[in-house]
Amino acid sequence: MSDFYEPTKQTSDHITIEDEQPKSKRKQRTIWIILLLALLLLLTSGGTFVYLRFFATNDNSNDGSQTNSDDDSDTPPTKTKTYRTSCTINKTTGAIVCYGINDAAFDIICSLAPITGEFVCTDGNGSELSPDITCNLTTNGIVICQDKDGNMIVPPPVFCSYNENTATCIEGDNHHIDTITCIEGSDNSSDNICRDEDGNHTDREGNRPDDASDTNQDSDNNSPNHTNNESDPDPNDNKDQKRLYVSVSKNPESGNASEVKVTLTTNLPTQTPSGWITITDQKFTKTYTANTSEYVMLESKTDVSNRAGVTIKIDNIDSKVVAELSPRISRSPSAPTNGPVTVTIEDANGINITISGWDCSGNRCTKTYSEGGIFPVAITGGNGKSTTVNVDVSNIDKTPPSLTSVNSGRCSSGRFSIQTNKAISGLPAGWRNDGNNIYSVACIIDDVIGGVFTDMAGNSITKTWTISGVAE
Repeated sequence: MSDFYEPTKQTSDHITIEDEQPKSKRKQRTIWIILLLALLLLLTSGGTFVYLRFFATNDNSNDGSQTNSDDDSDTPPTKTKTYRTSCTINKTTGAIVCYGINDAAFDIICSLAPITGEFVCTDGNGSELSPDITCNLTTNGIVICQDKDGNMIVPPPVFCSYNENTATCIEGDNHHIDTITCIEGSDNSSDNICRDEDGNHTDREGNRPDDASDTNQDSDNNSPNHTNNESDPDPNDNKDQKRLYVSVSKNPESGNASEVKVTLTTNLPTQTPSGWITITDQKFTKTYTANTSEYVMLESKTDVSNRAGVTIKIDNIDSKVVAELSPRISRSPSAPTNGPVTVTIEDANGINITISGWDCSGNRCTKTYSEGGIFPVAITGGNGKSTTVNVDVSNIDKTPPSLTSVNSGRCSSGRFSIQTNKAISGLPAGWRNDGNNIYSVACIIDDVIGGVFTDMAGNSITKTWTISGVAE
């Protein structure tokens, strides 16, 4: 009998038995075993990521050789950052509107534009909110939204603001949201310049172009976030380029008023805009007496091409509101005097005083006082408003100074001193001012000293002392 089992084939009408499986099936089974072992290794590796790379074998080759690839394209791709909000900033007015992107589930998004002070709230799609919802920005920078019944809107709104053309959005729980910032180039949305938080170009959804030049340095060795295209400003370059920026403040900010004073403050020395009053070369004011909307263009003093525009919107002036009187009081002379003093009261609204002795004409009333004191005066403005002011003419002084010997008519350390009740402007020869209304002169026993002493108002007194001894 042979030592080897010879497979037999039975070719009857019943079955054919083959005891040896084809090589391809054995090879397939081997691959499945390898895959199962790899999966077991991954599950027992304690959470460590194992990147397995399989090489294809040629089923038709009998020499068992493997075909290896040197291509590194199998490296896992870098994770793309997900942006949840997009804010568009009007290049001219600084107005900012934000909305959700990438399926961000935001009910309300509010934004604030510091240049215009405009506060805007929209839903997550950038559409206007229902009239039944009211949102307010508190003084500590918190946005509160309520329904018509005064109930708080939950979840709290996202709040977006911006600084130097970069938007920052915060959720109600103070969580920072990754934001795309777009600056309008014109009314054509295709001119918008959008960048992510790293300064790279994107579209409004945060997608970077296929040929993103930001990832490579250009021929001029510019860094990824810098280009030579002046029409494509980089928000991250503001500090280096020193662009001109303007902030606006209004007084009063709200509430009915007869006039509103607006102040423009810039970050660079600026040409005075037409019709404005210069406080400094970086601060300008203008007073509005009627509701209006005015666009103001400002230019840097050192570079006329460095400009910033702002829209001034005045909507809280009520012609029915009458300005309060702001009387200005002056007197002549204002220094101490023993003569008469003329007082003038002025008010831009016109003024009238019915008290005897006052002479009124137009915006001015005058009166001359001969005695010192403080006197209440009732005045009426040309606009019908009334008020009472205090007229102070206490600089009129007709009383001579009082003089008192410090050491009861005796010398102390070779000097004789007196104390007065007011400053002395005229002293006898040889006397000096020792401060605190004390004056002194050199002395010896039995001397008779003194003379004429005159105060600041011109009142004089003559007095002498005989030195009786030396103070211990």
